Amino acid sequence: MTAAFSFIQHSKAIRHDGRITSMGENTADYPLLAGRATVSPLGDRGVVRVAGADATKLLQGQLTCDINQLSAEGSLKGALCDSKGRMISSFACVQQSPDAILLIMHRGLVTATIETLKKYAVFYKVAITDASGDHVVYGINTSAAAPTFASGVYAAPLTSTLQLMICDATQAAQCWQQLVSCCTAAGDGLWAYLLIQTGESEVTPGTQGEFIPQMLNFQHTNAISFRKGCYTGQEIVARMQYLGKLKRRMYHLRLQSPPPLQPGDTFSTDARENIGTLVMASWCGDTCDLLAVLTAEAALAEQLSVGSFSGKFEVIALPYEDKFATGEQ
Repeated sequence: MTAAFSFIQHSKAIRHDGRITSMGENTADYPLLAGRATVSPLGDRGVVRVAGADATKLLQGQLTCDINQLSAEGSLKGALCDSKGRMISSFACVQQSPDAILLIMHRGLVTATIETLKKYAVFYKVAITDASGDHVVYGINTSAAAPTFASGVYAAPLTSTLQLMICDATQAAQCWQQLVSCCTAAGDGLWAYLLIQTGESEVTPGTQGEFIPQMLNFQHTNAISFRKGCYTGQEIVARMQYLGKLKRRMYHLRLQSPPPLQPGDTFSTDARENIGTLVMASWCGDTCDLLAVLTAEAALAEQLSVGSFSGKFEVIALPYEDKFATGEQ
């Protein structure tokens, strides 16, 4: 099974359920590693392949991103929504060939994504398949240019320093050797920490169907096109952007010594229940950094409760916080 990364022979690797969670680093090392070039094998990533003469046409009518702008030299970020604008999955996508597109997402969302797309694919010349077993995904943190690879390797930048590298399974071992020659190897726990620091969130099985894209700040991370025209859920997303008032949006929080937390856990205060939802979390020593969708009132509260934790918290400014400060949703 390629997701197990059996070709990675690292004496300190900690493996769990097809993932490598650590390469010997401790969570307290994350801030130091964040300033280095690192590579992490991402065993929790899945890949949906949409191929055929009408692949672009089908996806243009279903995704928040403008798939017509996708090229072999670039990538896009986006989401698949239901008719109410709630996200079924979020992803990065790359052009595998002129008539094939890969959507890279949390592995637990692959089945629902395929089932949803197939509902609309009846009149299109496309094949929609789970290609997770045919690919391996790495998360790279570096401001330098990535190494040049042969065919079968695709780059999907997420921020100025974070990018996904998607490799055909036959190229995965060679790709890994090239990456570790210029990057420090680390587990996927570091990758989650890096995503949180940059405000790059995602839908996971615990939050599927919970959020419209703006709740995860997708309008500020280039994952929504407001010019592409109609797609499923577009009316809700556009109305929120231009006519509505966003009552909940995503914040970066820091808690001291909370118990284990899971995406989908709900927040409350002494005065109100269900005032927020946990998106993702990463421990760093004795602290926990997390992304959470909260009401503005909750973000200003003296303390919050989530799971069995109740206590004070710190709000950390997101890299694009100024866009909220200037009145943008």
